[in-house]
Amino acid sequence: MSLIITVMKGNTLSKRVTTATTIAQDKMEDFKRMDYASVVYGSDTNTDYDTDYYWEADVEDDTPATDTKTITVDVYWNPAAVNEKHKVELKTIIAQ
Repeated sequence: MSLIITVMKGNTLSKRVTTATTIAQDKMEDFKRMDYASVVYGSDTNTDYDTDYYWEADVEDDTPATDTKTITVDVYWNPAAVNEKHKVELKTIIAQ
């Protein structure tokens, strides 16, 4: 594989990781702005150029303590040239 192709693939992966991280951060900010009781599981798909990004938010009640919620946002993507999915995961804790 030539050096140019390797660099191009690295740049593409970096762009996708950055986009997935931005989607996850935006979703976290959305949850932080919500009323505590409204923070529940959710999922959706975003498309950026040639890549679909699927985000999923898992919400654990009373974790790690009473009247708190642990929010885990996972953003997945599957580039056309790769059969395995890639993922970015962010976690935060909010209190009532």
